[in-house]
Order: sequence, then structure tokens, then C-alpha cells
Amino acid sequence: MARRIVVAVVLVVAAVAGWWTLRAPAVERPVAATPPEPDIETPAGRARLGALLAIAKMPDDPWTFAQSVASASAASGAEDRKARCGEDEVPVYGEPVPDADGLVRALPEMTRPGGVGYTGARRRIDAALRASGDPFDRSVADWLNVDDLRTPAGRVDALVQDAVGSSDARSYALAVEVCTNLGNDAMPLSGLPAWWQSPSCGQLDTGEWSRRDPGNAVPWLYALTFADRAGDPAGQREALRRMATSTRFDVGFGAGSAAVARMKLLSDADLAGQADLAVQAVGINGSPPYAPLTQRCRDQAGGDRELAQLCDAISDVMFDHSDGLMTRAVGGSLHRLATGDPSRLEQAHREQQERAAHWSPGTGFSPCGATRAMMQRFVRVGQIGEAATVKEELSKPVPP
Repeated sequence: MARRIVVAVVLVVAAVAGWWTLRAPAVERPVAATPPEPDIETPAGRARLGALLAIAKMPDDPWTFAQSVASASAASGAEDRKARCGEDEVPVYGEPVPDADGLVRALPEMTRPGGVGYTGARRRIDAALRASGDPFDRSVADWLNVDDLRTPAGRVDALVQDAVGSSDARSYALAVEVCTNLGNDAMPLSGLPAWWQSPSCGQLDTGEWSRRDPGNAVPWLYALTFADRAGDPAGQREALRRMATSTRFDVGFGAGSAAVARMKLLSDADLAGQADLAVQAVGINGSPPYAPLTQRCRDQAGGDRELAQLCDAISDVMFDHSDGLMTRAVGGSLHRLATGDPSRLEQAHREQQERAAHWSPGTGFSPCGATRAMMQRFVRVGQIGEAATVKEELSKPVPP
């Protein structure tokens, strides 16, 4: 599972990097020294890689990471395992093998299963999520599907029942996202075969989601996708108007990871299992269907003046009132597509560069310190949102 999560995070980071390469203007960057590639199979190396991946996806507070810098030396016996926070029991996987196109489409083979402590930690986190009074925590548990106790079909059915059986907008959003992505070629990486279609998804309705989360444009982004699939022009235009008149664009990125990170550990040795589940949960609410929107707005909406105005109004909501960094950047791109003005996209790109410059890397990480810092940040993102967390981090001084 550990290598699976690393592959998943690498794919997410690669997608973000690719988006900037295609969409953003070229900006000269200072050349930084390339750190040596860490050995993922050692506790210190794996912790360092995990921290760097987390930084690539969501730049963290430099002071927090600087405080975690320490010697990677380890003791022995029980104290050694505690010091390494269960890292010695994580499963080991072989190297991912790309296909002829250079893409990794299959998970690598496991060469060593996770130890009893690692497996037990994941099961304890799962039990804590299911025992929580927060319905979204229970939905996160069903999405993670620890030990694959449910079939892919049963997993989808459980998420739909979580949604319709509570009044929680976040659970409803998660179920809609999963049902929308069924049939996507990437879904086998998250355990859902591309051919699977769940009848239970027919119980969901974006209008109900919007009633649970009034003012949020995201339900109508999904409604646009469904209207496209149904060939419903009236539904398409209604979804666009609803997005344009919304007051915010809250994707909820990081909410699943925050739910996992909030769970109390039995001991420090459980940290590795909890961290792997938290990173796995980064995929929750992480892939809104932006393409139907950006395709419509391209080339000033193909000359459709009313549509171009709707596109620009939607850009305002996405750029100025989003809880996520990617959504804000897409809003900048949408403004350029609809009006030809690149200023917002350039601003989003400058902000990305500022975030990268704000972080000052240390020379190493303690085996557990970087992981703890990552978990603390997951919790903070869950509390105030990704965009607000970054703004908070940028207000702090940068070490020389």
C-alpha cells in the first residue's frame, strides 16, 4: 500500500505540473541544487521522500519542517520501532513499470506485506472513523475500504447509502464524485474497474446536493457534466447560470486526509499506517470535472457573447472565492479563455512561484518529524481550506 500511495501522489503532482506547463506562461526560475534521490526503502529515506512529495503537492510552513530536521540515526529493538513510528513494518513494493507510452497504468507487485503493527494501525484508524459521530468520517472509511472488505460494487453502494442516509453535504459530494468518475480510465488505480457501473448511483441528484450546500458552485459543475452526457441543452445552460450566480467554489480538497489525520493514535508506532491512509485520502474530492467548462469557454466561447459572459462570471467565483489552489488557477485560465486577458492566470502563476520561494528546504528530516508535520497540515487544511492555509503560511517569515 505504501508504494501504491507514492505512485498515486506522484501522478497527482505530475498532473498539476503538466497543467502549469501547458497553461501558464514561461517564467525564468533560479536554478536550485538537486538533492540526492532518497532510498525509499529506508525509514529516513522514505520519510524524506514522503515530506518532499507533500511539499510538492501542498507547500508547508518552512519553520515546521526546519524544526523536524534531525539526525537519521536509529536505536534498536522496541524503542527503534517507536522512534521510526512504525516505518519498519510498512509493505514494500517493486518498481512501477511504465508501458510503451511511458505511463504507469498498473500497480507494482508487493515484495513484502505490511507487518502486524502496520496492518493493526490501519484497522484501528478505520474503526475510529466508523465509530465517529461525523457522517463524513464514516464516508471516508467506506472510500478507503481498508483491507478491501467490500467489492468495488459494494464500495460504491456504501458511499451512495452514506449520502442518501444523512443530511451531510460532504458525504453527498463524495458519492457524486465517485459515481461521476465510474468508467474513467484512471479508476483502476483507486480500486474501481473501468467497466463497473453501479445502479445505486441513480439515487443521487445534483439538485439535492445543491440544496444541502447552498451557494456552492461545485454541484452545478457536476450537473453540467451530467447534462452533457444526457444531451440536455437546457440543463447545460441552467448549470452554467447557476455556477455564474454562486457565491463560492468549495471543492473540499483535503477534507478526507484531515478526517484521517484527526484520529487519535494508540501509540507513535501507528503513525506510518495513519499517514499512508491520510495520503491515500488526498484523492477524495480531488478531481472535479473542469473540462466541460473550459471547453465551452475556449476562444471567447466560440463567439457566443452570452456564454462568454457566463464563463467570465464563473471565473470570478472560481478565482476570488475558491477554497482550493487548483480551482483558483482554473478560474484564471477560464478568464483568459473567455476574454483573452491572461492577467489572472499570470497572477495565479506568480502566486505559485511565491509559494515555492517561501519554502526553504532543510538538509534532512527526522524519521517521524516530517510525517507529523504533514499530518498537522492535513488537519489545518481541513479546518480552513487549502487556499486559506497557504495564505496563512505565506504570512510567516522565511528563514534565510
